[in-house]
Amino acid sequence: MGKTQQGSLDSDDLAQGQFRPHGRSVVWPDDDIFRVETVGPFNAEAVEAVGRTREKIFEQHPPVQNYAFINSWQGSVMMSDAVLEAYSETLKASYTHKYRRPSAMAWIVPPGVEGARFMEPRLRAVFEDFGIPFRMFQDEANAESWVRGILHP
Repeated sequence: MGKTQQGSLDSDDLAQGQFRPHGRSVVWPDDDIFRVETVGPFNAEAVEAVGRTREKIFEQHPPVQNYAFINSWQGSVMMSDAVLEAYSETLKASYTHKYRRPSAMAWIVPPGVEGARFMEPRLRAVFEDFGIPFRMFQDEANAESWVRGILHP
């Protein structure tokens, strides 16, 4: 994690529960994009902390009409089925009645990050349930181009 900006929020700061979170995300606003740096893998406590972090950043910086996430990953994107379900529940809490869903969700998963091929179809299904276009990229330039094309056609 190295490109975080002033005003960022760290999921470690919002962790709760009896077990220490495994996994961490730092998020900050950048105009119509929320930038995220993530280190996985995740357990349920970390996923729940990420959900609280999303809610807090939205309270501080309400999303504009069309916005997106670009999430840069390190380590692993692996999640057990239970953790993936917990992640889905955090999305449901944010996007069912509270906040407008993002126009795009791009994950930058460079070569060497564990689990990309295995998790991509599972994650795509989770995001599709909420009507959120999702793609994984190996580099920032392609992720940025895809997101900008959706936000500013």
